[in-house]
Amino acid sequence: MDASALDSASFYDIVAAFAPPGLERQARVLLAEAEAALTRIDTQIKALTVARDFQRGRIAALKYAMSPVRLLPSDVLAEIFLDTIDVSRNLQYSSAPLSNLGLTPVLRLASVCAHWRQLALCDPRMWRGDIRLNVANVSATYCEIAGLMLQRSSPHPLDLTLGVKDHRYKPPAFSMEVLSAVLGCAQRWKSLRIETNVLHLLKAPLPRLERLERVFVEIVSRSTDPTTSLLLDAPLLAHARITLNHLEKIPLPWTQLVELVLTNGDNTSSILNILSECTALRTLELNIIAWDNDAGVLLNPFVICNLHQLSVNFMQPDSGDGTTAPFFANLTSPVLQQLKVTFEFLDNGPLDPEFISFLRRSPQLQSLSITECDMDSAFLSTILLNTPSLESLQLACCFHCLGQEFFQRLTYTNGATNSFPAAPRLREIYLESCRGDFREENVMDMVLSRWWTDAQLTALPAPPLVARWNDISISTVDGMQKTDEFKAWISSRCEEGLKLYIH
Repeated sequence: MDASALDSASFYDIVAAFAPPGLERQARVLLAEAEAALTRIDTQIKALTVARDFQRGRIAALKYAMSPVRLLPSDVLAEIFLDTIDVSRNLQYSSAPLSNLGLTPVLRLASVCAHWRQLALCDPRMWRGDIRLNVANVSATYCEIAGLMLQRSSPHPLDLTLGVKDHRYKPPAFSMEVLSAVLGCAQRWKSLRIETNVLHLLKAPLPRLERLERVFVEIVSRSTDPTTSLLLDAPLLAHARITLNHLEKIPLPWTQLVELVLTNGDNTSSILNILSECTALRTLELNIIAWDNDAGVLLNPFVICNLHQLSVNFMQPDSGDGTTAPFFANLTSPVLQQLKVTFEFLDNGPLDPEFISFLRRSPQLQSLSITECDMDSAFLSTILLNTPSLESLQLACCFHCLGQEFFQRLTYTNGATNSFPAAPRLREIYLESCRGDFREENVMDMVLSRWWTDAQLTALPAPPLVARWNDISISTVDGMQKTDEFKAWISSRCEEGLKLYIH
């Protein structure tokens, strides 16, 4: 009978009834032998484990001894480490907590062996570089690593970014320990990027920011925020990119800036006052709201003597009708070389007569770009007559300015007593997504009047009063149909060396 067919009590009853005499005495002897055998086996296993680990250590040591990296001096190995770290820091930050510090490469290198760990810990260059700190991470481990990293990077300059991972659903709770560590190394800031509003927490007395060269502020401030003097005492600060709706909350040493990118969506009235202090600027990019037409033009002229590049993007005011007159009426930039004007209006933005006066005060202007501007051909013709140094002209989405008058104005007639050459140094024209009433003959006349092959140019008895075309690109939204004769003419000019594209 199968024992599984019996209940548990019946099974043990039968075993007890038929157990041979002396079974318990024999079982105790067998149990003792089995336990002794197990003890001997455990002892052998421990000995084998020790022997195995010893052999593993030997193998690792022999492999390291055979590795070429063993022969590298410590200084060379350190340079390799630095290259590895620099490449890794250029990669996108992952979501791992420590990777937000840019520390992952350093920690990995320091985990290989005692020699590498000592090398990484003793070289401050391993801990410098572009460091992004999550100022809303209150984890004790994160705060400790952040402080340790800032400490180990001494005495090297720091490129810091203060941000948060995600606070779309609720305001972040900032880590005062991280911010304290950041303020503690303020003397070593080389560049500072602020991506979250911590202005109300940056009030501690700070030392002179002797190394700070660049600052980036991109936050939404509040009218209740205190004004911070965080960046005022920074003698080397020359480059600033500010996106802020209350510019007065974080004043800068405006007079020493050489590059400024400024985005302001609220207080346009303060823009001109700030710019009047930026006397050392060489590059200026503005994203500002245009003035209301009813505001009038308040004259408060100022000069930026060294301004070479100017880009202005005008956004539409709440009233819907805007003007650029206050800006161009007050600014003078005598050595300006590049100018870009863009309108983000529902309807194409206007240019006012003050713009022409501004051009007259910028006689060295070489490159002009205008996008989405509601000007007519007469206004554009006036622009050409007031830009004697212009070499490159770009118009995009300017739907009412192109016509026969534009091409005729740029058609040079050599020797004509009543012909005053407009934009005599103009070499490049880029007309993108434009609309206008002109014919193929207008384009051909304009091109041929300022185009000579190398041989033709050499054979001229005297140099022409206008520059030779280099690049002409015309793209219209009207779907201009080119005749076969015009296509052949374009091909001929391209074969002669002119870059000519008409679509």
